[in-house]
Amino acid sequence: MPAGKILARAPRTSAERRRWDRLHFQTELSRQWARSRRCRPATPRLRSDMPDPRRHAARVVTAAAEVLSGHRPVDHLARWTTPEMFEALARRSGLSQRLPGSSASRTRPRARHIHTQFTLSGNCEVAVLLDDGPRVRAAAALLVPRRGRWVMSVLEIG
Repeated sequence: MPAGKILARAPRTSAERRRWDRLHFQTELSRQWARSRRCRPATPRLRSDMPDPRRHAARVVTAAAEVLSGHRPVDHLARWTTPEMFEALARRSGLSQRLPGSSASRTRPRARHIHTQFTLSGNCEVAVLLDDGPRVRAAAALLVPRRGRWVMSVLEIG
């Protein structure tokens, strides 16, 4: 039984008229991280046992964009994301699959440019330009070292 009545109304603003964007993604995790982040100059501290963050960031952010666009199942990201991030991606990809009348674009998103910067805490902030065919998008992610590998804990795609 529905929780309330659904009222049909005309959109009032241009933002309401805009189509729903599959790849636009921002979680409460990224909002909390942005509030708690302090701007301090960082010196790179890459441990020798950690893999190259640029290659890993390109793979993980591209895979997340493929999950959001419907080209890849969300289970592929289980090992490379924190549990909170995986849950947010799974919820969002499930929502985009249930949208009526919209299908995934033919071209898969791919990384065009990757920029990494290390924080004082040893994490790695990543900025990626994603090309998904008709648009080029910016993505930001935070990679955290866990057990000798990088794990994505925050993702925002514009």
